[in-house]
Amino acid sequence: MAAEAHWMFVTDKYSMVEIIDSAIVVTRFNQKDLLRDLIEIRCDLLQTKSYDDTIQILDQLLKINEKITDVRLSDVVGKLIDQLTLYKKSRDEYDKKVDNIETKATD
Repeated sequence: MAAEAHWMFVTDKYSMVEIIDSAIVVTRFNQKDLLRDLIEIRCDLLQTKSYDDTIQILDQLLKINEKITDVRLSDVVGKLIDQLTLYKKSRDEYDKKVDNIETKATD
């Protein structure tokens, strides 16, 4: 079970890397001032070991998203933000369920 969860994370991680690569390509042509930031985010993403590590990346992307003026770049970064937000919500729901189970177990 743990191996399946880890494999799912690795698959998701590299799909996110593909999305950030697309954003980097668009940035090279339209908003070069964000290129370095996106490359740093890509490096951070490659270093993640779990879904919990992606929360910091979500924060970085939200900050960059405020600076984006190009529509295509906004679409690509928006997809990545949506995906990371979904992971964060899923993690929050999981934590709530675990807390409820622990509360019931202690009662």
